[in-house]
Amino acid sequence: MPGGYGKTSSKWLTPPEFVELLKPWQPIELDPCSHRADFIRARRRIFQPKDPRRGGLFADWKKLAGNGCAFVNPPWNNQNGILNLWCSKIIEEADRRVEIIALLPGYTDTGWYQNVFPHADRICALRGRLSFRAEKNRALKNPARFASHVFYFGRRKKTFERAFNGKGIFLK
Repeated sequence: MPGGYGKTSSKWLTPPEFVELLKPWQPIELDPCSHRADFIRARRRIFQPKDPRRGGLFADWKKLAGNGCAFVNPPWNNQNGILNLWCSKIIEEADRRVEIIALLPGYTDTGWYQNVFPHADRICALRGRLSFRAEKNRALKNPARFASHVFYFGRRKKTFERAFNGKGIFLK
């Protein structure tokens, strides 16, 4: 759930238009950073506690996702290095062979981006800016101020390429 990079809010919900792109992986098995109002309808959802250093960051994604896919749209605000922690967790779980689709800001110059990049099997830099939603499906006034990248970790690389074909450029 992006929180406008650099802002304190982390209640920007994944846009329903983006969720449609995830159909080949439906039902999503795990959403480790879910929100009650989110459009992702994962079988297993971990809601974020007040302390963002808990919850999905400490769950066993391999156990919870099984052979299914985990969708990760973590808080994007990086206050106290929280996005660094989520990216480290993504790398850890991908190395354990958990299939993961992660929606992250396209800040290619950051340490967390450069750390997660080599671990991804595919990355799509989305064209345009996503229009995230607030709770109760209220459209936010403006789209995101930054690019969004979709990272894929797993064996179904061709499925990812088909799902995101025409939605942006593939960096990897």
